[in-house]
Amino acid sequence: MFSKKWVLAYIAILSTSFAVMYTSVFQVINYDIYQAFPNCPEGVSFFISSPYLVIMAASFFCPVIYRKTDRKKALLAASVIFTLGAISFTQQKTIGGFIVVNLICALTSAYINVAAVTLIAELYTDEDRRAWYMGWYNSAIAMAGSLFSVGAGYFAKAGWTAAFNVYWAAALMTLFVALFIPGGRGEQQAKDEGSKVKRAYKGYGLRFWIMAVNYVILGITYFVPGFFLSVYIAEYQLGDAFYAGVALSLDTLSGAICALFFDRIYKKLGSYTASAAFVLMGAAIFALYTLPNAAVLVLAVALMGASYMISMTYVYQESAELLPQEMVPGAMGIIVGVQYIATFLATYITRGLMAVMHTKYLTPILIFPALWILAAAAVEYMSVKKSKQGEV
Repeated sequence: MFSKKWVLAYIAILSTSFAVMYTSVFQVINYDIYQAFPNCPEGVSFFISSPYLVIMAASFFCPVIYRKTDRKKALLAASVIFTLGAISFTQQKTIGGFIVVNLICALTSAYINVAAVTLIAELYTDEDRRAWYMGWYNSAIAMAGSLFSVGAGYFAKAGWTAAFNVYWAAALMTLFVALFIPGGRGEQQAKDEGSKVKRAYKGYGLRFWIMAVNYVILGITYFVPGFFLSVYIAEYQLGDAFYAGVALSLDTLSGAICALFFDRIYKKLGSYTASAAFVLMGAAIFALYTLPNAAVLVLAVALMGASYMISMTYVYQESAELLPQEMVPGAMGIIVGVQYIATFLATYITRGLMAVMHTKYLTPILIFPALWILAAAAVEYMSVKKSKQGEV
């Protein structure tokens, strides 16, 4: 399993993080895009938000493609299309052109993400080693997001469209996929034909669905303060935009570090890993709610990043352990999809809670995510306990 072949295959899988995190560039140049198309704010908003909806929907169908095609050829085709689309961003002149290219990138990004996590589950079957590989993969995703943000900011000095030059990194991904991903449909796909594909979505079991729903709840909990961190900072005058950037970078850094050591965390906590991570998330948000100061903010954001990345890695790892091999591709598609459901819903839930509480600030509503994530932790704990007893 540690042969040169498998190491190079894993490097190729890690490189797919370039496609998974491509939307991180938008956060750097959002303001510039709105300024460039002042007469079409709705179009710009659609450009920014549409990838999440497209990836969410496409992820549920990607497993079918994965099962029925050669894994290398399909992933390579998606990588080529994504790369060509991504590097063409710099050539667009209208918001319509940007939207079309973005939709192409979102569709192929969805397949690349689902294929990558499925390949890890398929190629690396030892539980302990798979946990290690899943952890490093999610750490690579976090790092890719940071590198894209920094690189986009640097290139944007020459003009906001120049920020898209960071997407040339996708060419390296395509090269690695072409050279190192093993071909063939794999043992699990060969077993998963015909009616089995149709029946798979009915047979994941209650434990899997509880875990998936709890993952959505965790994502919403994470993004409620995550998307509105600048509001919280302004509320208490804790710093400026630079301070917000530093705080968010700690979120990414702590998540990446925890992902690197996920195999050790999982070995220690096992199936109860998510329950512990949920409690950690609840404690972090409760700290923001009760102790608004700069030091607590930095610590809380770091803990939130750690909790989210641990939970993300866990749900991929646990799904691969929980389900039979032929159902893993479908499970990975579902998990990727529900991840984006949380991303999409978080903003609307936050705005809704603010309206109900008659406030424009973040603090008054933080008690709600703190409480519901602790409730999810209890449900997750009982689900795991009953699963181990054979009741779920």
